[in-house]
Amino acid sequence: MSEEKVLKKEVEKEVKSEDISKLNLFSKLQNIRAELSKKELIKSARNDFNKYNYFELSDFLPAINELCAKYHIFTYCDINSDIARITAVDCDNPEMVFTLTMDSAEVELKGMNKIQGIGSQNTYMRRYLYMALFEISETDEIDANTGKSEKAQKAKNPKKDVEPENDKKTQMKQLCTSLSAGGHKEAVSDILTKYAKVKNPNSITDEVIMDKIIKDLEALK
Repeated sequence: MSEEKVLKKEVEKEVKSEDISKLNLFSKLQNIRAELSKKELIKSARNDFNKYNYFELSDFLPAINELCAKYHIFTYCDINSDIARITAVDCDNPEMVFTLTMDSAEVELKGMNKIQGIGSQNTYMRRYLYMALFEISETDEIDANTGKSEKAQKAKNPKKDVEPENDKKTQMKQLCTSLSAGGHKEAVSDILTKYAKVKNPNSITDEVIMDKIIKDLEALK
């Protein structure tokens, strides 16, 4: 390649970098979403029980980090037992920040100690926070462990159907997560408190209350 062409490429890179620095935070985030949607992201995880593939954090985080570096965006997560947040900071204008919040929940799996539960909760919530912020879509948002308890129950009682409450609870939790990520966090919290006096859908077991909550959540769409 000639020296002139090399110089031309360097100039184009500099101009592009200058153009990026002039974008506001929301333009940068939208550009990252657009470029990310064109990448061929592969779902490496598999739910054998329900027979579908889903994204793990490592499937898209390298691409996100690459694009955030390109568009001068810094992200960080803040996760506890009740709330999970992801914040995007404009490195060209650090006073410009955008925070997305959703309800969190502790991970409860048999045989898991507290430290493992914290690690699993952070990995699980980071996956959903990044997917929500950068609009990474999946056909099915159910976690890989969904169905395992039902499978074990059927093995013990093959003629007994799974309790319908399990399906309702899954539907209620999915609605809470998606609506909270879509800007209805306070409304979701109000509905849960109104009918169940709690803000965490995991602690709700009454099927009648679930029906009322689901009905009000559906009305928020």
